[in-house]
Amino acid sequence: MSGRATGRAAGALAIALATLLIPAPTPGTTAEPAPLVIKLGTVAPFGTIVHKSLLELAEVFSAETGGRVRLQIYPGSVGDEAAIVRKLRIGQLHAATLTSKGLALITTEQMAVQLPMLFDDTDEMDAVVGEMQPTFDRALEEDGYVALFWCDGGWIQFFTRRPAVSVADVKGMRMWMWPGDPHAARSFALLGFEPVILSDVDVIPSLQTGLVEVFPTTPVTAVALGSYPLTPHLIDVRWGSMLGGTIVTAAVWQQIDPAARERIRARARQLGRELTARARADAEASIAIMRRRGLTVHTPTPAQLAEWRARSVEALAVVRGKSVDAALADRAVALRDAYRARQSPLAPASQAR
Repeated sequence: MSGRATGRAAGALAIALATLLIPAPTPGTTAEPAPLVIKLGTVAPFGTIVHKSLLELAEVFSAETGGRVRLQIYPGSVGDEAAIVRKLRIGQLHAATLTSKGLALITTEQMAVQLPMLFDDTDEMDAVVGEMQPTFDRALEEDGYVALFWCDGGWIQFFTRRPAVSVADVKGMRMWMWPGDPHAARSFALLGFEPVILSDVDVIPSLQTGLVEVFPTTPVTAVALGSYPLTPHLIDVRWGSMLGGTIVTAAVWQQIDPAARERIRARARQLGRELTARARADAEASIAIMRRRGLTVHTPTPAQLAEWRARSVEALAVVRGKSVDAALADRAVALRDAYRARQSPLAPASQAR
């Protein structure tokens, strides 16, 4: 069965299960029906900026529906992202906040903006993601989900157990790798890493035992998980962005009053923008915190950075058309190049990768 067919089957099951959320009428009473409870899962730990933003979203759901809809959040307590997606499909959860790799278990369109070293800065990223977001939304809708908001969690960088800065330095290092994407694993192998495929929940134990020596993640995540004492070196290379999104099953979303849905979605998108701004600000603060506690940041020389970029082009060739739709990958690169041309109209074409 194809991914889209599987999504439609899962959507049908979700619709059937969602009917169980509708309170049955009680004969002879005019009492208000019980609120619709939407259960949202996320791997983000309790108290993080993601969790705090979701608490604000819960307030929006309540306020815009007069208390008739309640968003119940389960932070860091319902398993890894693969488990969260499984629970979405069987109706145990009705909403989720996921990273792009978690969302890729549903649809892969958003992976087009996760290409290796695609962006030099957040302005480029915002321009391209803004253009492509409607495509991502439509892909989710085809699989039975509604995107409430998208957000950027910061730059993915390499945290290592021992000093490293160049491509040559990382050769043979065992790097944690998420399951389900063999092409991405192969792309990292091109850099010299030895991918070790493990669940999210196995990151800390594998770092503690030395099974894993490299953890690719964002500075904010490194602080939130407390992984950085186990990987006290940071290679200052922006390998990619950590795009994330909050989604809800269409079956449950349709039970909310249409006017309220529009207000909720508008406010949710604003929360996504606010979360992105907070995450980006916290990234700098997180690096400062980790530095005070012993983290060493290794900045590549121009020649070393050029080698990282050359390898990123090789990695792109591996995932293009496999982990990432070729046409969407090409569009993301074209949009980035067009943005760069607008910002620097006299820049030579050779500057674009």
